[in-house]
Amino acid sequence: MSQTYACFLNGKFYGAGNLEYMNELFRDYVVNSEMYGKGECAFRITSQEKAREILINETINNNYEALKRMEDE
Repeated sequence: MSQTYACFLNGKFYGAGNLEYMNELFRDYVVNSEMYGKGECAFRITSQEKAREILINETINNNYEALKRMEDE
């Protein structure tokens, strides 16, 4: 059974799958789509377990920021 990985592009979840799929995501964005005209991009590949931690923390932070904005209104 192959390991599952998660890909983050510029800090946002971009996709998940095996290493072959991670390669496809990278090549599609950088090579085929020429980075959609952007000057730079940052890819981060993590294990599925680490991705869960990142997504949970991201959700908590986003919810906290949304609540803070509501309090300020």
